[in-house]
Amino acid sequence: MNYGAILGVALTGTMLILALISVILSIKKRKLLASRFFLERRNVIKALNIFLIGMLMLTANMLIRAFSLLGLVSHNLYVIISITCGSGLAISLIITFCEYIRILGIGKREPDLKQLRKS
Repeated sequence: MNYGAILGVALTGTMLILALISVILSIKKRKLLASRFFLERRNVIKALNIFLIGMLMLTANMLIRAFSLLGLVSHNLYVIISITCGSGLAISLIITFCEYIRILGIGKREPDLKQLRKS
């Protein structure tokens, strides 16, 4: 059984679902999105840093691939590094999308203005 493939499919599927949820929410809540990004700038910066770590893993994967094509790195080592970097990229994107969804305030109730005026 190829556990690398199972891990890749599971991570990619999760990432795809979270990406679709993020796109749908950003389309539905455009005005809220800009204000929440400003108000939650620490969390936005944290999500962007995690995203950048994922991009570094992707870059490292491409660099090792080039070395493998040039014959400087064995193919077996390339496969191990590729699985590691690919999984790291997927995990970092999952965390980034989760943070993005949290920034948009999913699950948080908007305060009722009528009740706020009464108190």
